[in-house]
Amino acid sequence: MELKYIDIIEAIQYSVNKIVKKKYAEDTDTPPIFTVSLLDRTNKDGDLITHEIALTVSHMGYIHTRVIFPQIKYEYGYEPLEREIEWIYNSTM
Repeated sequence: MELKYIDIIEAIQYSVNKIVKKKYAEDTDTPPIFTVSLLDRTNKDGDLITHEIALTVSHMGYIHTRVIFPQIKYEYGYEPLEREIEWIYNSTM
């Protein structure tokens, strides 16, 4: 059996898809579309200085993005991914 390696973005996207499929199954008229992506931060010269993991939702004509990693403000660990999804979903209402 051959191992398939996935990167961290694919792993988070897989989890997001599972949560969204279950949580918003009844939202058939305007289903939300969630995308996990890598957000590069550059300086004024265009040099990469850092990158972050972002979650974007497209829902009801709105598109919102939220950085989910790193979150320096979280002193006692990260919020569950489901709560991040809820927060960004609700921001489109």
